Amino acid sequence: MSIGEKIKKSRNEKSLSLRELAVKVDLSASFLSQIEQGKASPSIENLKK
Repeated sequence: MSIGEKIKKSRNEKSLSLRELAVKVDLSASFLSQIEQGKASPSIENLKK
């Protein structure tokens, strides 16, 4: 399972929308979407959030 898949699974288990998670971790919803789809890789700093 990729990191994007893990993030999406965790987000869904917590019933958070992409936008809600983006606000919580101070990232854009579009960037989070790209991570979940495997089109972008989060930095170590972003993973700590």
